[in-house]
Parts: sequence; C-alpha cells; structure tokens
Amino acid sequence: MIYISKGFKPLVALAPNSPNDPDIQIIDITQGKHTIQLINIYNEADQAKEKGHTIERCLYNTPLTHHTILVGDFNSHHPWWDPFSNKSSNADLLTEWFEDHNLILFNEPGTSTFYRTNMTNPSVLDLTLATDSVSPYITDWQVLPDLGSDHLSILFEVKGTLSRTTNIAQPARFNTKLADWEKFANTLKSKISISTTLNSSEYLNIATSESNSLDSLLDKSQYIQVLDEAAKEFTRIITYSAETSIPRIKSTKRAKPWWSPELKALRKRLSNAFENVKIYPEDDMFKKIYQSARNHYFQAIKTAKKNHWNEFLEKEDTQSIFKAMSYTKDIQTERIPNIRSNPSKLENSFEGKCSAFRSTLFPPPPFTPPPNWESYKQSKKWEWPDLTESELLNACSAKIKGKTPGPDGITQDIIIQAYKAIPKAFLHPLQSSYQPWLPSFLLETSH
Repeated sequence: MIYISKGFKPLVALAPNSPNDPDIQIIDITQGKHTIQLINIYNEADQAKEKGHTIERCLYNTPLTHHTILVGDFNSHHPWWDPFSNKSSNADLLTEWFEDHNLILFNEPGTSTFYRTNMTNPSVLDLTLATDSVSPYITDWQVLPDLGSDHLSILFEVKGTLSRTTNIAQPARFNTKLADWEKFANTLKSKISISTTLNSSEYLNIATSESNSLDSLLDKSQYIQVLDEAAKEFTRIITYSAETSIPRIKSTKRAKPWWSPELKALRKRLSNAFENVKIYPEDDMFKKIYQSARNHYFQAIKTAKKNHWNEFLEKEDTQSIFKAMSYTKDIQTERIPNIRSNPSKLENSFEGKCSAFRSTLFPPPPFTPPPNWESYKQSKKWEWPDLTESELLNACSAKIKGKTPGPDGITQDIIIQAYKAIPKAFLHPLQSSYQPWLPSFLLETSH
C-alpha cells in the first residue's frame, strides 16, 4: 500500500510492469520527462508453497529501469547489512542480484529495523537500495523512533533539481475557537475610526442622497469607485483585526484530530522503553516495561479514536450524519437496475436510463401564453426597498456550516463578531442610494 501526500506534485501511478502479487508493488513517479520507479517488496513465502518467496517468484524476474529505488522487508540476513545475525540461506543469491544490477545499499550496517520481545537482539530486515543514477539524490536516510510496530520506520529524501517554494495561495485558516473577540472588536473600532477612506466626505455623502430615479442610478458610476475602495478598506481592516487577535490553524502532514498531549507522552515513553531494550537486550525487566508501554499506547489510541468518533456523531450539526455516511460507505457502487421509461419498454443501457430519468423527473413545463406589452409604459421610478437593520442582522448572524472562506480567509464567525462590534459600518454602504451594487473585487473572485 502506498500513501501519497496531497501536495505531492509529480504524477504517481501503478507501473504497467507491476506483478499481480500482493507482496510486491511497483510505482511510477513521473515529473515531466523523468520517471523514477519505486519497488516495494515483502519477501513472504507463497501461500500455496509452490513458487517460493517473493524475491524468487517476482523480483528476480523484474527488469529494473535506469532510475529505480528498491525498498521493503527482505526477511534475509547478511553481513553486508546485519553483521550480528547468522547469514540466511538465500542471502548470497540476493546480494549477487543486487551487485548484478549495480544497486547501492543505504542502510547503515548493524542499524536494526526489526525487534520482538522474544528476540535476544534486534535485527535488520528492511532495506533501502537504489540504482547509481538515483543514489546521488537520496539524502538523510534514517531509522525513525519506535512507533509500536515490530518494524521501525525508515525515512529518506529524494532531492530534485528545483528549489522549494512556499505556497502563498493557500494561507492557513483562522482558528476562531481560540480567538480573542474583545481584542478583535477593539482593534476593529479603532481602525475604522481613523480610516481615511471610510471617513472621507465622498464616502459619507453617498448615503445622504435621496434620489432614486432610474436615470440617476445609471448616472452614478462615479460612486461605484468610492464604494469599491471603501469595501476594500473595510475588508483590509477586518483581516488586520483578525490577524492580531485570532491565531492561525497549525496544520501538519501528520495532523490527527484525535491526537492529544497524553498520547504524545505515551509515545515518548514507548520510544524510551525501546531504547532501553536495545541497550540491555538480555534484561527481561526492560522487555516487560517495553511490552507494557506498547500495549498501553495502542489501547490509548483506540480509545481516543473511539471517543472522537462518538463526539463527532453526537454533534447537533445536521450535516454530520452525511459526513459520517461518506466516511463509512463503500467506495464501490452498484449499477442502476433496468428501469421502465414507459409501461411497454424496459431500459437497460446507460443512455436509455438517463433518458427515462430525465423524462420522468423533468416533464415538459406547462404552457403559458406570452405577456402583452402593448399598453406597458416603463416607469422612471426605481422601486428598491431600503435595507433594514433586522435584515442585515439576520444575514450577518446566520451560521453557515461547512462554508469555505474566500481568498481573504474571513469566515462567517469573524463576520458575526465584526457586525456585533460595528453594525453601523456594515449598514452604511449597503443603504446607499446606488442599491444594486457589489464590490468589484468580490465579483472577480466569484468567477
């Protein structure tokens, strides 16, 4: 199984030459004209005991590309990587195959990758190799601290020729759960009071106009620029106030919603226990401490996941049940059964089923005669009711679940608190005489 980061840009796909075997997988990692082939193997005996181990039935028959990285659990001991264990019967043949394909080993000899409490000493089973064309780009090979598995995790980096850049298009969201709303309101009021744009005579005079004729509205194009500048300034002040009083969500690649400081402490305890076992491999007391720490750690993770899932299901949010269904439903879906478009015809093709659904769910609308415009006279009066404070309060105070913020990062929670702090500042531009107006920068970002 391969996990791929969502931010990983190269194309990752199962290689055409990947064997149909559960114990080996070949992945193509492609960027531009260059492809690196990653082979992940588990050297396990054939379940039917007819074709030998994975390296014999699959790996030896697989041609390697010029750029290949080979990783996995080889279940084999050899002094090349494990000088403290007896050599396995198949180890010489395996090392010869490595040498024939000019594979370079990155493991540090003697650095263990596997341990069980019934073993006297840890051993090396998990290997990392690469062809000579890829090996110069592999750096920082290391064995990670114990995470509770029999096998230790191996981490390394394949460096490319392009430098890393920060993705400024996707800033972290505001964590409104930790917001200092009092500081937010005070900052907002202070910045509004000293804003040159929001206190200019051009902006303040817009709402005092009483003309509402259609001709007057069409001639007020000069007001649009003033309102646009005011909207930008208003957004900038809200964003600044949020930046000074609301922390950003710190998202990491390994972020888990059920993770807690208690689990972090248990993992550290487990890692320390494993280090003691490696230092004193013959001491049964340290083995028991390690086993107890491991069991406690995994049980705590199960409990944390269970409690988090139950809390999620118990939310009053009506959308939670649909999220839960999407998390648990089977990825595979059954085909739509044959349906009748009319009593005498049974549709079995995809096109026929679509046509039957369309004709049944969307029948022809009823016929309505066209209106008679002969006696109609266009009114010069633009009847647009004034926006009331109660209407604006309902719009700004409504909770919108699952609404993704725009480029400015302003969420509905921030809008609610901003309206509570400065309701008049919200109402002023929207009660202007030029009623059918929306800031131009909002129109641009909505496309």
